[in-house]
Parts: sequence; structure tokens; C-alpha cells
Amino acid sequence: MRRKSIIFVIVVLAVLTSQSVHGITWVNETRSVSAYDSNGWIVTAASESSVYIFFQVLDGSDISLRVFDYYNYINWSDGFGSESVIERLNTEQDSIAFSVTYGKDFYIILDNRDNSNSVDVEIIVQDSPIESGSFEGTPTIITLIVFGVIFTFGITVLTVILLRKRWQSKEESSTSSISKAKRLQSEQTLETEGWSCPNCKKKVVDVEEYCSYCGYRIYKKP
Repeated sequence: MRRKSIIFVIVVLAVLTSQSVHGITWVNETRSVSAYDSNGWIVTAASESSVYIFFQVLDGSDISLRVFDYYNYINWSDGFGSESVIERLNTEQDSIAFSVTYGKDFYIILDNRDNSNSVDVEIIVQDSPIESGSFEGTPTIITLIVFGVIFTFGITVLTVILLRKRWQSKEESSTSSISKAKRLQSEQTLETEGWSCPNCKKKVVDVEEYCSYCGYRIYKKP
């Protein structure tokens, strides 16, 4: 039972750790998008997680950011009807967060096709909140603090479990020693108390009916 408890705590810590601090950054760069053009990235999710995007225009007026799955990206690039996973239209700065599925590709597009001027855009795409952005999510420093608290709690629980196990082992050992001492004392008492065999004159414990030495039958006191 204790082993299962320890394994459970370790698994919970592993899950919470993987969810709190992922540390994967897919994009972190400044990219120039020409007038009447678009540019972007294909990103494959390595796990079930959230994706955080922060972008801002460094030079130019504004730009649109769109996120597609594979099929909608193909339709969009071919000029057919499409549906974005998420989008921000004609803006200078924004932040986005959305969920992705393991193994699925998603397309992040900087759309400047309606703009007659080129635009320089700084963009960051990663699987944890971005401090420089304006996310409503938890900043990285607080995430690390939460992780530290969870880790400390886990270590404390493991320590308590191990100490309790050691204490119970000592109690069981002590109880076993006391029982053994009582058993030895009882055996010694039986060896010292008893009757002398009338036939061979040797001492026989009083629980025996026959002499263990000569076989003579011993009659107990009335």
C-alpha cells in the first residue's frame, strides 16, 4: 500500500511538472512580410498542450495573423472558403492561446495580402505563457513557484511515508523481541519447575505424564 502511495505521488508530480513547464519554443524571430504577400510556419504538436503566440509589428502599419489546420490551410491558399482555428485581423500587436492535438500540424500565417507596404513582425510561438506578451494566463515566474511548491509537497509526503514505515518496523521488531523473551522465560520456567521421576530420580516438567528419560508414568499431585 505504501509503495503504491509513493508511486502515485511520483506520477502526479511528473504529470504536473510536464503540464507546468514545457519549454518548447517553435518560433522566436523577426520576419519581414512583403506587400500583398503572406508568410508563415508549419508546427507539429509534440504533445497535447496549449500553444501561445505573441506578435507585434516593428515596422509598418498592421498585419493579420491566422492559424489553420492542414485542410483549411490548403483551401485558404487556393482561394477557397476556409475556417481558421483562430485569427487576429489588421492589428499591430496581440497575443493568442489555443489548444492543439498530439501529432497534428497547424499553420501559423502572417497575412499581409491586403497591405501595400511590407511589414516587419516579431513573433514568438511556444507551449508555455510568454512573459513579454499580454496573456491572461500565468506568467512563467509564478508557474515555477507553483512547481516548487508542488515538488516540496511531494518530497514532504515521501519523507513522512518513509519515516512512518521505519518507525513501524522498529515497533514490530521491538514487539517481536518482547515476545521472544517471554517465550524463553516460559521455557526456562518449565525447565526449572516440575517433578522428580520416582524411578530414575530425574527432573521432569509437570506438564508431562510420562518421564522423558525412562518412560515411567508420573502421577501428578492431587
